[in-house]
Amino acid sequence: MPAQLGTGSFNGLSWGPLTKYHVSAVSGLDDLPPIRTFDAPRPGDQGEFRGTDLLAARTIVLEVLMLGDNNADYYALAEALRTTFLLNVAELPLLFFNSTRLVNVRCRRRSIPYDAGRLMRTGSAAIELLASDPRIYDANVANLSTGMAQSGGGMTFNATFNLAFGTSGSGGLIQVTNAGTFAVRPILTVTGPVDTPILQNVTAGKKLRFNLSLASTDTLIVDLDARTVLLNGTASRRSSLSADSQWWEIAPGTSTLSYTNAGAFQAASTLTFPFSSAWI
Repeated sequence: MPAQLGTGSFNGLSWGPLTKYHVSAVSGLDDLPPIRTFDAPRPGDQGEFRGTDLLAARTIVLEVLMLGDNNADYYALAEALRTTFLLNVAELPLLFFNSTRLVNVRCRRRSIPYDAGRLMRTGSAAIELLASDPRIYDANVANLSTGMAQSGGGMTFNATFNLAFGTSGSGGLIQVTNAGTFAVRPILTVTGPVDTPILQNVTAGKKLRFNLSLASTDTLIVDLDARTVLLNGTASRRSSLSADSQWWEIAPGTSTLSYTNAGAFQAASTLTFPFSSAWI
């Protein structure tokens, strides 16, 4: 990660050069998030059985310097900071490094010291933010899409010339480059009409097959992170997953994804999803 934050923003409040807010210190952003370990003791023997290490939520602490023109201006800055960092169930994007990277966070603590004995023009505040998803994302989001492949046989020789690198694809194939260091789990949207849609990560050798039919007015929203499947945004259709389905993600590097179905070719159906690289 870059050493300097540069300009950034959260919930409508911006900081950095040419503003009256400056981040004087930050912790938890370049750090590795806490690790949840699943090692188990070896009964009657030395050591442990090696388990899986998983990332926990990321905690970020910002120390913000406020530079007012006078005492009244300073307290106006402090009030704006208070209204920006409120308790919120939703997580909002925290942008940094000249707004090229982001983390989705919610406020957990806010401290703005008050000194009644001084007419302050400048002051500082400490903000603690929690990111339940510890990934740091590229703020530039690419909206990728493709139509359906005419054959479920996977990548063919002729199809390779139609691949797109990090942009919309054709022929049922999309080639995506994750320029970061950690796997990404986007939200996929399938638009009908389609019978038995199949979403495959060809590179990982995993697929999601849904035993259902979508009309031309239907959408199927597949959240690879939450592992939910919603018809038209409300009704769960997770039970439609076939027994051989495997949840997949987009690893660092280049991956090829395919969109097919198990029935007749349906040209009007599409697969779309937003994508950005991720780091830890």
